[in-house]
Amino acid sequence: MPTTAAPLALITGGATGLGRAIALRLGEAGFAIALTYRRSEADARNTVAKLESLGVRVAAFATDLVLPEAPDRLLGEVTERFGRVDVLVNNAAETEVIAFHDLAGLTAATWDRILETDLRAPFLCARAAAPWLRTAGGVIVNISSTAGLAPRGSSIAYSVAKAGLVHLTKCLAVAFEPDVRVVAIAPGAMPTRWPSPTSAAFEADAAADTDGMLQSVAELVLVAIQNRALNGSLLVADRGLLVGASGSN
Repeated sequence: MPTTAAPLALITGGATGLGRAIALRLGEAGFAIALTYRRSEADARNTVAKLESLGVRVAAFATDLVLPEAPDRLLGEVTERFGRVDVLVNNAAETEVIAFHDLAGLTAATWDRILETDLRAPFLCARAAAPWLRTAGGVIVNISSTAGLAPRGSSIAYSVAKAGLVHLTKCLAVAFEPDVRVVAIAPGAMPTRWPSPTSAAFEADAAADTDGMLQSVAELVLVAIQNRALNGSLLVADRGLLVGASGSN
């Protein structure tokens, strides 16, 4: 079985936006990187090329995590390629902008698609990765949102899914003890959380990140991985806006 000496971080939705920033930061920190994408093949190739230019061992995997069988298949492909999984970052997310008062606009199909991608898929990925993470004494980082801590965000379904992800983090911390730590991070607004599926503008995310939020949250993912005191924990990264601070610092 192929192996890599470097620890392996599997990042879902790692081709663009926050996922790409996380992949680059963990690659810089010495991790080999497996990233997934669904539609952004051109961006995935660009992210892989950037990581390879940094000397990082990396591979991209096309997958649609809304399919219940996808996580098991993904982990099979990743472990066949790398021989290990040390860190799982559940970053992939789906949403649709639907005003909270537009109850009729949030159809059952849309609800299911968002919840299946944003909440069910992280559980199934964690379950599929469990044997490898237990062996490695690994870490799961779930990317939630401040929309999961207050009724806000793109839709009720998204807000509910991200709230569920925070509680899933706590439940998995119990399920995996003492072998694997599980941490949730709740960012505030990201500059390009859901880029166009046809966009191949490789530097667009960085250019839009004028206040450095993508980089700050990516750094926080590394902190969550390295700080062994964090388990079942929620880290909020919104410059204090949730609690009424100005966010200007």
